[in-house]
Amino acid sequence: MYKIGDKIIHQQEGACYIKEFTQLRMESEDREYYVLEPICDRKSKLYISKQKNHEKRMRLALSQKEIKELERIADSTDLDWIMDSKKRYQTYQKTISGFDFLEVLLVLKNLTVQNAKKPLCSKDNQLFRAAQKLICSEVSIVIDKDYELVTRKVEQVLSSETVCGGILFMLDTFYDSCTC
Repeated sequence: MYKIGDKIIHQQEGACYIKEFTQLRMESEDREYYVLEPICDRKSKLYISKQKNHEKRMRLALSQKEIKELERIADSTDLDWIMDSKKRYQTYQKTISGFDFLEVLLVLKNLTVQNAKKPLCSKDNQLFRAAQKLICSEVSIVIDKDYELVTRKVEQVLSSETVCGGILFMLDTFYDSCTC
């Protein structure tokens, strides 16, 4: 299904490159694996079995056009704040683990808006960081910019007051102001 060089999004690691395919002996049989290189940690390798339901844990990265469209949708969509912190954590954790770009972006937007009103509790901050990692890593791999640079830029944009007014960062921000 995937080929070497594909840009994929892993459920927990975020954006990765498929570096190679390999066979490893597990439980007395050879199994085929995708070898992934996460852009957030270029020194690590992630082995994903080709036999198991890898499609539930990884997908191809979106295109720039798709990201722009999803950002436009997110910009005009508001989520209700879930007042019950336990329910909010469970709901957002499930959304983030589903690693759908739009849904994760909406969670990130909602947490950002709430953080501007009142600092997030530790569990909400944990959700914020997980959502931010998925969004930043995917944007980074799609526009071929350094992950740390994209993360810093997103943090600048998310901390601006415009986010609270419902304006979320757009991919164009990186083309206009990111110099690598």
